Formats: sequence, structure tokens, C-alpha cells
Amino acid sequence: MDSAFSTENRRIVLFIIQSSSKLLLGTIHRTETPHQPKRIKTFKQHTWTW
Repeated sequence: MDSAFSTENRRIVLFIIQSSSKLLLGTIHRTETPHQPKRIKTFKQHTWTW
């Protein structure tokens, strides 16, 4: 029971993290100035390691 609950919790948390990081990435991409594409790329690579 506990292990099943923790697995479900982990799935929810992971989903929330992925969603919020995608949202954050979109916000950064919109507000980022064009001469700083390197930061977006590294951030994107870091985000998709989840």
C-alpha cells in the first residue's frame, strides 16, 4: 500500500516538474534576448534529463 502510494506520488511529482519546467522553458524562450541562445540550449538539455 505504502509503496504503491509513493510510486503514484512520484509520478505526480515528476509530471508537475516536467510541466512546470516546460512552462518555464517557454517563458525563458520568449523573454530571452536573441544574442543569448546558449543559455536556452543548456537549460533545455538540463531539463530533458528528467
